[in-house]
Amino acid sequence: MKIKRLHKFLVCVMAVIMAFTATSVTAIAADVWSGEASTVIPSQSNDGFYLIQSAEDLAWFANQVNADAGNSTLKARLMKDIYLSDPETSGSFKNWTPIGNYSADGRVFSGIFDGKGFTIYGLSISSTSDYQGLFGYLENGQVKNVNIV
Repeated sequence: MKIKRLHKFLVCVMAVIMAFTATSVTAIAADVWSGEASTVIPSQSNDGFYLIQSAEDLAWFANQVNADAGNSTLKARLMKDIYLSDPETSGSFKNWTPIGNYSADGRVFSGIFDGKGFTIYGLSISSTSDYQGLFGYLENGQVKNVNIV
């Protein structure tokens, strides 16, 4: 009798784990970068940091820094993990243009980027130019608390 109850309990636990796992994978797939920048300006904190909630927000931030030399001191704060590509799907990589795209536009990043301990997954760069990465050229700026996988 006890064995049957234990078996039913374990089957229920496994069902919950499988449901949670399926939901997590779906959420990750839904959050993968489209390759485009957001058309909506991300919200800002009281201390002037743009609150980056998605890969599209991150691309928007890069575009702002790279578009005008006056935007080099912008500040950003990650609010969650960012997926620039789907870690489960090969061939889904989208090319990233660095924040502070010095090699193309002579732009630098002199602001503050606080990753708050979050991770950016799937950074892909196909350029052979100098100054490539999540950030291309950092000049008197800060990049902190961010992981790149």
